Amino acid sequence: MIRTFQHGNSGIDIFEYKGQKTLQVVGVEKAFEALAKENKEEPFQRIIEIGTDYGGLTNLLADHSISEGIDIYTYDINPNRFVSHNDKIKFFNTDVFLIEDEIAELIGSKGKTLLLCDGGNKRKEFEVFHKYLKSGDVIMAHDYAPDDKTFKEKYLNKIWSWHEFKDEYADFKNLKPYMQDVFANFAWCIRSKK
Repeated sequence: MIRTFQHGNSGIDIFEYKGQKTLQVVGVEKAFEALAKENKEEPFQRIIEIGTDYGGLTNLLADHSISEGIDIYTYDINPNRFVSHNDKIKFFNTDVFLIEDEIAELIGSKGKTLLLCDGGNKRKEFEVFHKYLKSGDVIMAHDYAPDDKTFKEKYLNKIWSWHEFKDEYADFKNLKPYMQDVFANFAWCIRSKK
């Protein structure tokens, strides 16, 4: 089900899940398992993913305990890469900034939301959609390292070779660091709504 391979000349291993590329650090499912356990008493009621791409992570999360009994809403501007392997995945071929109100309403639905920002403009996705989170909701952004120096010294060609998101982009008064020690090694920033 999982096949590991090197991403181009980066020296970084990524993997496929059910034949779909994940573009994720190998082992990321363990971090999501820790997140599911942390929220066992009050589990997420929906997962919203911005940036489906090939859909490897989407399909992995659909089969994962973090999405037990809930739907995954995933959005991407490219309709040609994604193949779904699970009925709980709801794919939308659109630009999320054109349907901000619809996504805001979905985030605002009863129960906790897990929001993954992994599209083409993670900083803007995080900035725009964090304001709709409810207390206890969780927001994440991929291609993360805390800052430029840490990226160059500890991430580049070791953990992850793409740096599109850093701590300063997540510095909003209504958010607090959450399980960052678990997700940092998988190039994900994670915050919860106060």
